[in-house]
Amino acid sequence: MIEIDKITKSYAAVKAVDAVSMTVETGTITVIVGTSGSGKTTLLRMINRLEEPTSGEVRINGESTLSVKPHILRRRIGYAIQGHGLFPHYTVARNIAAVPRLLKWPKDKIRARVDELLDLFSMEPAQFRNRYPAELSGGQQQRVGVARALASRPDLLLMDEPFGALDPIIRTRAQEDLRHIQRRLGSTIMLVTHDMEEAIRLGDRVAVMDGGKLVQYASPAEIIAKPATDFVADMVGDVERPLRLLSLVPLSEVVEDGAAEGEALSAEASLRDALSACLWTGRDAVPVLRDGQAVGRVTLKAIRERAEMQA
Repeated sequence: MIEIDKITKSYAAVKAVDAVSMTVETGTITVIVGTSGSGKTTLLRMINRLEEPTSGEVRINGESTLSVKPHILRRRIGYAIQGHGLFPHYTVARNIAAVPRLLKWPKDKIRARVDELLDLFSMEPAQFRNRYPAELSGGQQQRVGVARALASRPDLLLMDEPFGALDPIIRTRAQEDLRHIQRRLGSTIMLVTHDMEEAIRLGDRVAVMDGGKLVQYASPAEIIAKPATDFVADMVGDVERPLRLLSLVPLSEVVEDGAAEGEALSAEASLRDALSACLWTGRDAVPVLRDGQAVGRVTLKAIRERAEMQA
């Protein structure tokens, strides 16, 4: 559990972060969202003490981060940033192994962990471990950056605009990868973004920052349905609100017996994904798969009915 207790960061008379308090449960993704200058990155950087708080405290599993030397603390907290931050002259394997090497893990344990993470991110170890960052695509570099942050099995993973430099298609895939890995490993993740769409897609909880203050901290559904301020409502967007609500509902909730033509979607995909597929192809239903097996279909009629329920 991460407890942020009235944490403040002041620069002269300006409060970049103003008495923010929030609790992050273990094994969840919390997304901090806000416009440029809202304090979201400064808040994230105070958690691993890349920025020292002016006042307040962060506790990880009950222990104050102020009681731990910063360099020791950072070895226990994974950190992934936009642009990946990979060492260009290190191989993929050496990049991922950076923190375990500092922690003096045995070589065989480091090698096993590198291969485990590459497998987890669908990057064949024999094919990728000896490559250099320049030989990878942007999406592959991002995966290696996240793998490096996870290598030492940290208590917490911090991510600052990790997908901002990726094109939309690769970005969506990277978000799906992160969600899959988080569920599999049970990691606790705090992620900063300026994109409300990304916050809603990824977050178990969403923290909205404005002018250094935390203006709402709630589930994605509550953020969409009951914005606490006009600023939050503007970020959600009135026109996009129905679509955002559909993005929170998995196909598994409305799948029905029957067959449908065309490319199938996973039961974990959202009603928004199914709606897009129907509108793009002119179909009135999409087939649904679970673990590679057909389990039924979701119809355009069912999507519309669910949208009306949530309106």
